[in-house]
Amino acid sequence: MKRTAVALLMLVSVAALTSLRYSANAFGDPSPGTTTKAETITGRVTSLDTKAMKFAVRSSDGKVVHLKAADQVTLGQLRRGERVIVTYAEGVALTIQATRSEKSP
Repeated sequence: MKRTAVALLMLVSVAALTSLRYSANAFGDPSPGTTTKAETITGRVTSLDTKAMKFAVRSSDGKVVHLKAADQVTLGQLRRGERVIVTYAEGVALTIQATRSEKSP
């Protein structure tokens, strides 16, 4: 009985992960004929709300983009004023890379 439950749980988990991986858009399928292109912005974090998973980035040309972090993105290590490179689509940040410089000893 226990083996059957474990096997069923593993099967459901694999099926769920596979469907998410191959999904066109994790937040709902776009309309036929439309495509969502991911964009990248490099700039500084101007606002940060870790509880709401929202933040804003201002690029060097003054463009401000307000974003919500995707579930797989963590904002815990992010700080206001920090330089970041963010890839996003439809207002959702898919990746965030901090461009911290190492302090010299």
